[in-house]
Amino acid sequence: MIDFDSFTVRLSRIEGKRRKEFGDLVKNTRRELNLNMNDLATRANISGELLLRIEAGLVSPDIPRIPERLLRAMEREVMVIA
Repeated sequence: MIDFDSFTVRLSRIEGKRRKEFGDLVKNTRRELNLNMNDLATRANISGELLLRIEAGLVSPDIPRIPERLLRAMEREVMVIA
């Protein structure tokens, strides 16, 4: 028999770790590109509040198109620097 409570707790931990890793990746990349949070949020067409929550690991990277928007916003900066 499956212990659904235990499964839910383990799934929650995995999701939390994934959110944190994604947030750290966004934050570190943004800093490497010398972008402030407002610049990246504007380029990605998201609110500064949402970006703050993403970088803190409080928001799932599975929100439709958010990872893609962030990646494109940071790629533009890479192309300008390169």
